[in-house]
Amino acid sequence: MPTCPLVPSAINTLGGSLVVPVRPLAIVGLSARFGGAADAHQYWRNILTARRSGSVVPRSRWDHATFFAPHDPRAVHHAYSDQGSFIDDVEQFAARHFRIPPSRAHAMDPQHRLLLGAARAAWIDAGFERRRIDRSSIGVFVGMAANDYRELTSLRIRAQLLGDDSVHAEHAGPDLTAAMGARVAGVRPFHAFSMPGCLPNMGPALVSSTLDLGGPSFAVDAACSSSLVALHQAVAAIRSGQCSAALVGGVNLSLVPDAMVAFSRIGALSRSGVCRPFDGDADGFLLGEGVGMIVVKPLEAAIDDHDDVYAVIRGSGVSNDGRAEGPMTPTTDGQLAALRRAYEDAAADPADLGVVEAHGTATPVGDRTELESLAALRRLGAPPHRTATVTAVKALVGHTMAAAGIASIVKAALMARHRVVPGQPHLRSAAHTGALRDGRLALTSRTVDPGDDGLGLIGVSSFGFGGTNAHVVLESPPTRAGRVRRRAAGGPADGTPPHLLVFSADDPTLLGEHLRAVRAVLEAADAPSIAGLARTLSSRVLANTRLAIVCRTAAELISGVSAAVEQLAHGTTGVISADVCTGVRVDQAARRIAFVFPGQGSQTPRMQSDLVDRFPAFRAAAESLNEPVLDETGVDVLAALVAADADTPSGVDRLTSTEVCQPALAVTALATVALLREIGVEPDLVIGHSVGELPAMATAGALDALDAVRLAAVRGRHMRSAATRPGDGMTALGCDAEHAAALLSGIDDAWIAAANDPRQTVVSGTGEALRAVTQRCVEHGVSTQPLRVATGFHSPLLEPIRQALVADLSRFRPRAPQVQLVSTVTGRAVASGEELGRQLEENVFSTVRFREAIESASVSDVGVYVQIGGGSALLGSIRRSLGDAPDAQVIPSSASAPDDAATFLRLVGRLTVLGADLDLASLLPPGTAGVALPIAPLPTEPYWVVRPDASDPTPTLRVPTSEPHRPPTPLEQDPHSMHHAPNVLTSSPLAGRPSAEPSIQLRAAEAQVDHLPGLLALMNRQLSLIEGSGQAGHAPASTDAFRWSTEPGSPQAEVVTRMGLATSRSHRAESDAVILGMVSRISGFPLDLVRPDMHLVEQLGFDSLMMRELITQLHTEWPSLPTPAQLGERFAGRPTVEQVLDGVGSLLHPFAEEPQHRLPRVETKPVAAASPAPVDRPTRWTDADARIECFPEAVALRERRQQTDRNPYFLLHEGIIDATTTIGDAQLVSFSSYNYLGVTGHPVVAETIADAVARYGSSVSASRFLSGERPIHAELEQELADLLQVESALTLVSGHATNVSLIGHLVEPGDLIVHDSLAHDSIIQGAKLSGATRRSFPHNDLSALDDLLGAIRGGFRRVLIVVEGVYSMDGDLVPLPQLIELKRRHGALVLVDEAHSIGTVGANGGGVGEHFGVDRSDIDLWCGTMSKSLAGCGGYVGGTAAAIDYLKYSVPGFVYSVGITPANAAASLAALRLMRDEPERLSRLRQNADRFRETARAAGIDIGDSADSPVVPCIVGGSERALALATALFDHGFSVNPILYPAVPDDQARLRFFITAEHTAEQIQRVVDITASELNRITHDIEVSA
Repeated sequence: MPTCPLVPSAINTLGGSLVVPVRPLAIVGLSARFGGAADAHQYWRNILTARRSGSVVPRSRWDHATFFAPHDPRAVHHAYSDQGSFIDDVEQFAARHFRIPPSRAHAMDPQHRLLLGAARAAWIDAGFERRRIDRSSIGVFVGMAANDYRELTSLRIRAQLLGDDSVHAEHAGPDLTAAMGARVAGVRPFHAFSMPGCLPNMGPALVSSTLDLGGPSFAVDAACSSSLVALHQAVAAIRSGQCSAALVGGVNLSLVPDAMVAFSRIGALSRSGVCRPFDGDADGFLLGEGVGMIVVKPLEAAIDDHDDVYAVIRGSGVSNDGRAEGPMTPTTDGQLAALRRAYEDAAADPADLGVVEAHGTATPVGDRTELESLAALRRLGAPPHRTATVTAVKALVGHTMAAAGIASIVKAALMARHRVVPGQPHLRSAAHTGALRDGRLALTSRTVDPGDDGLGLIGVSSFGFGGTNAHVVLESPPTRAGRVRRRAAGGPADGTPPHLLVFSADDPTLLGEHLRAVRAVLEAADAPSIAGLARTLSSRVLANTRLAIVCRTAAELISGVSAAVEQLAHGTTGVISADVCTGVRVDQAARRIAFVFPGQGSQTPRMQSDLVDRFPAFRAAAESLNEPVLDETGVDVLAALVAADADTPSGVDRLTSTEVCQPALAVTALATVALLREIGVEPDLVIGHSVGELPAMATAGALDALDAVRLAAVRGRHMRSAATRPGDGMTALGCDAEHAAALLSGIDDAWIAAANDPRQTVVSGTGEALRAVTQRCVEHGVSTQPLRVATGFHSPLLEPIRQALVADLSRFRPRAPQVQLVSTVTGRAVASGEELGRQLEENVFSTVRFREAIESASVSDVGVYVQIGGGSALLGSIRRSLGDAPDAQVIPSSASAPDDAATFLRLVGRLTVLGADLDLASLLPPGTAGVALPIAPLPTEPYWVVRPDASDPTPTLRVPTSEPHRPPTPLEQDPHSMHHAPNVLTSSPLAGRPSAEPSIQLRAAEAQVDHLPGLLALMNRQLSLIEGSGQAGHAPASTDAFRWSTEPGSPQAEVVTRMGLATSRSHRAESDAVILGMVSRISGFPLDLVRPDMHLVEQLGFDSLMMRELITQLHTEWPSLPTPAQLGERFAGRPTVEQVLDGVGSLLHPFAEEPQHRLPRVETKPVAAASPAPVDRPTRWTDADARIECFPEAVALRERRQQTDRNPYFLLHEGIIDATTTIGDAQLVSFSSYNYLGVTGHPVVAETIADAVARYGSSVSASRFLSGERPIHAELEQELADLLQVESALTLVSGHATNVSLIGHLVEPGDLIVHDSLAHDSIIQGAKLSGATRRSFPHNDLSALDDLLGAIRGGFRRVLIVVEGVYSMDGDLVPLPQLIELKRRHGALVLVDEAHSIGTVGANGGGVGEHFGVDRSDIDLWCGTMSKSLAGCGGYVGGTAAAIDYLKYSVPGFVYSVGITPANAAASLAALRLMRDEPERLSRLRQNADRFRETARAAGIDIGDSADSPVVPCIVGGSERALALATALFDHGFSVNPILYPAVPDDQARLRFFITAEHTAEQIQRVVDITASELNRITHDIEVSA
């Protein structure tokens, strides 16, 4: 068998020419739907069993009796055959899933719909659905020739032509016209989507649009060879670099009798009704239908991406017969040319052919010519050393015309994958024996298994009418690890660990259907591996109804699937067994998750060691967390867990010891949390039982994880030291705490240690006391269980250690939790770090109120309780404490003993079934190959050109008879109307009589019926207003605003409620309702399905035409809105419904306090009518709008300032600010200056400034573009370029203006600006100036940026990403290396604003580029200001010489502005040289910044993510606190600026400390101490006053 190298060696083939091969491609996904086969799996089963598909023409296509003349093959306009291979339910389509409006779906050629369904299935099969893929260069290449739906769509037009004198004037007349019109009355009228719906190119375009693919996309019509020619084009596009991958397919449907009649006229159809390629009894083919699709990409990329490869494409060739006997007569020379080109392209020898999937039309001429061509090919090279088996899938599915090639390619790919050659149906008589013998070719009716020899090369041929021939060379893929071939379905596990498999579909019925298809595949001989199945399923987006199975073997999987099928068939879902669970996704609110952390006593030997062994994320976290325990106490808890003697009594005793047990529980619990977070599980609430509260606090963000385990080690060590008296201990009582208290009455030295649940209370005490308690319990019939502990925890028995423990606890200062934390010290939620700090002590000594904590969680609507580690120690207590909450889920994360992570996988499965969308792929070993699996079906409805009720082809909404007569409303005549919901698919208008077949019912009936009364009431009121406007040219009769009633039960209130419109915005309720109605009508989605958060494009299927229609309707409805062009700009991009509502609402109702404001609406007249007179519009401005000081925002600012006792802004500073400053008579330590290096006012700087002013004056007095250029500018710019390590730099007069001018100049409308959410105002203003679309991404979240660009990059010309080197609000750095990689992937420009990083970051102050050591040329522009570290004023930009030269001549902020002053240029020049000559300044700056951060964190000050920069925030959470703290610090002699809302969110209000090289250690320590003290005082005062 030939090898499959990535780059094959050059070989001599076909006449001795030297062929240099190109890289092979891989088929990594496929789908198929042909006669008798709903998917590729059923298609392959039919091929293996040689099952033919054929039937008479379905009545739903046409009434074939009209055209059937079996005994008269010469009958004109008739067919002698009534047989074909048809696919079912071609009218069914998942329009809602693909977000395609019903009107468009009805008009869409069902071939397009089939292509989209096939593309979805192939895309999912390739594992692309959840994978991050650059879609911008993925192409779609489709073979498509038939256009029957257009014939049906245009029947009304054809009838009109037949009825008038266009075709036969002698018979024309009104009666004929009326008669013809009546015959086609059920055909939908032409509308906007009718023409594009039938254009062949719109098929691949639909695929590209739906999947957001940006590569080439077109249809190929080469008749029967169309789809192979399409594949040839795709191969060329990928090899040339135009495409990174491609979807390639073909489709064919027969919807009218034309093809059957035409092929009967030339005798190509089989009279016997059976297609028999290469058979002596062959008499033609059957017409076939179907669709196929493959996903193709370079083989090396497929291997790198661990794709499951079906087959390798080695090469392809295309030719034409040229001049021939006729357009449908094949030639040997023409076919041979295509064959030769294919093998030359593949650098392969035809002697290596093992299989030929032939064109095989079963016509004598066609079969003979094809075999002679193959024989001639085999004679060209070396003598064939193996027999090539010839097959043809047309024997089973007929001739599918444009889809014939893809039908063969899919079959060939499946042969290559399974490495077998299925036999053809039995030959009735031999034929073509000479050609078969000459070419060493064979026909066989049995399956051929070549064994170790392999299949060899697989050739696939397609030859089209008109003489276009195509051939493709395939071979089997390289052997893949991870695919077990022909393993018995019930084979042994062989040590295979369990895996989690999650199946899903839209509803229980569809899930059951899907599982039956899966079971059929699993029961086949070649069952896939469990790990491979898990990989495949993890790549798929989950639908609402889900099944989770944890299993090791195919037998276990089949058993679980069968149980689920049976359960779903009964209409139920739920837990079937520990390993099998079904369910329907619930809302986020119904699956709020609590992580519950157990305390001492839940530990077991080797606990969670299976998670250590299996999951790298768990292992890495556990090893990292183990280190501080080793440092603190010298205990290696991981070693203790897995020691050789761990299961022995001594090992158990060692683990029970508190100094081992407590940190071990913390380490394993937090490692579990790390693993859960790795896959996407986040808690909504945390609870910790006793020592479990420490990992709970870390999970909630109140402690660092390392501090939590260190604290657990400290706690355990101290508690161990308390165990000094033998006999002291703990006993569990089988009763609640109240009963336990009564039992303890009168017994000294016994205390309630833990109130766990209504049936368990734990008591601590001395040995004597516990014996007395036990005796009393026996007397009262209460069960007892002594616990294996060192002493009586949570009791006064620990008092001897209190002083030493409290001293150690003072090292740890909790923060306010970021996740709700319910304390078991108090049984209620804790919100502040201070309270948690106080509870650290009580956590050791006081009663554990676990039952109360669970009850508090229940009140917080927790629906899922997950025990983190410790087996199931707390599960019973949780369930009993919940009492009347039977729906709550209580799930362990691990077993008491290692079980190969089965318990953990069950947890993940249960969470997934509830609705969590998790990264299940991360649970699998890297490189696990996926395997083919059926795709879940979608819910579909019928969409057809024929209306469901031909007797009433144009139904209208009925209105009350009291309403005056009027023409149909837009809703009634709009083809996009949401009210069109077909119930039945009628027979074709060509059928001639009603269908005898049962009607096809919709899965979802008219969902919108229940909201129509309220909507109609609204519409009728609106229509009366419109009608009151009179005729064109007259003013409206009434402009009274429609008053919405908010009384319960009113129709208007019902509509408002259904639309989700709050009564608080009742002034906008009417306009919101009108806009939602427009969106519903245009999208075709029922109003009750339109939600405010839905995206118009992604979820409602809007395209540019629909968007334009919406904007036109908005402007027609309210003419005082901005122009349609301006509205288009306002709603550019991909807005949500809510953004449209808010955008229009803000224009219609600019003052929320004036709910009566309403603009008049006018009636739109037809184009032919006279233009309406100008409409009087209300005045939109007031006197306040003509005076700046009266602007509402100016008034509000003035009022806010008046409410402030002391204004912290515009304070007058005397002298030079370095480490100190003078304000009035007070000298303060300054943390509010940008003088990071302390060079402002340096003698060298002052001297350089004086010299420059003396030489050049105080100003250059001109634009540098004209006459303002000075030598000092060039010196400064060279110094900047050297520091930045770029080719050139340019200085401007302002740092803010630099960003504004550059950004505003580089991009424009049609481009995209993406910036960090914490971007400086100058970036925002520049974006606004540019007119480009602006998007932000969460701070430093490059994953979100990657997703954003992946979704929208293709819609823009240029994309500019703007980030800051150091963020001035948070003091953290941009992750530059990752940004550079992302920039390359998305073809974006990057601008880095280094305002706070130049002169502060990097070994030499060169900024973040130097800090990260990146190639500076990887960033397009480096910008910054010289007003901070560089002691001057102005901005700069650095980059390539060519880029800076362009900017120098074009940026408005430079060309049209005066040059930077000599004084400022000199100051920055001197600062740059001082920084270079005195590196100790940078060292001091870094030391001071690090000292401040360490000291602040130790003091419990929240400094956020500040790192590696001199900017350190103190986040206080509230503008009131920030202002009070700044004032208090001022009074203590410190100048620190507060940052208040709206500059930051109010809960992120802060003080911002700018650290300099001039600060002393004493100043830093003092300001931190005072800040911590004052912040505690202010917080206390505010809480008390509240």
